[in-house]
Amino acid sequence: MTNQSRQQTNSDAKNKAIASLVLGVISIIPIILFFSSKSFTAFRAFHSIKIIILLSSFSILGIILGIKGLNSSKKNLAIGGITISIVGVLGFLFFLYMWFIVSIGAI
Repeated sequence: MTNQSRQQTNSDAKNKAIASLVLGVISIIPIILFFSSKSFTAFRAFHSIKIIILLSSFSILGIILGIKGLNSSKKNLAIGGITISIVGVLGFLFFLYMWFIVSIGAI
């Protein structure tokens, strides 16, 4: 492997680490809105299952990119991206549970 291709690979890993962090932050926005409100208003604003699935896909993609970015000099960003993305996945499961409860009329 030449020096130029090695630098390009390291640069790609850095970009994946940064992208992981950005996707993780985007994916937890509904969670922050939900827990910062006093009622279910934030949940009702994000109750569309399409939005919840889109944001969960950001979380899953953030985990994948974070794992690929662990081999770069931006390892801390990759770890942060993986951690926040895992919180996003857990939030997705919470919203899915709440969406199910609301859709059957239990609340």
